[in-house]
Amino acid sequence: MWDPAKPQAPPVEFGRHYSAVRAVAWLPDGRVVSGGRDRRVRVWDPAKPEAGSAERLVCDRDVTGGGIDVEFFGEKARMMGGAAALAAQTGAALMPVILWFEGDHWGVHVHEEIPVPAEGDRKQQAMMMMMMMMMMMQDVARLFEAGIRAHPQDWHMLQRVFVADLDPERLRRAAGS
Repeated sequence: MWDPAKPQAPPVEFGRHYSAVRAVAWLPDGRVVSGGRDRRVRVWDPAKPEAGSAERLVCDRDVTGGGIDVEFFGEKARMMGGAAALAAQTGAALMPVILWFEGDHWGVHVHEEIPVPAEGDRKQQAMMMMMMMMMMMQDVARLFEAGIRAHPQDWHMLQRVFVADLDPERLRRAAGS
């Protein structure tokens, strides 16, 4: 990215796509979002180049077998809690992104930040962390539901999501039984 007001200054790199960039959007707060053929979404703040680009974590599916239970389309499902844990532990913003196809192009909606719930008593820190992650991931699930309802033809889930559909042996292993 470069500043046309300073043509002699070298461009600042905020991260890169590994193939063609298909979409770029400027958010009202000045941040920039891009989507590429590499299926990556990059979000950065040009006013803070030292901060680099945002982390992108897939969280709509539980790949570990030990995800966080959320209500999803009226049923219990599991989602990865890493994004919520990162936000709670570092203060990073948790901002769900919904993607869909518009012909040969991508549609992108970056949601407002899901705030980290206020912390309680430090003695109960581990339990509070789990409760915060559960609350935040339930908010993510609600936003994903809305995105899927708006663009159902673009939700491609190639694994079981709902707890009722999971293998009971996998559930036992995840629970540590």
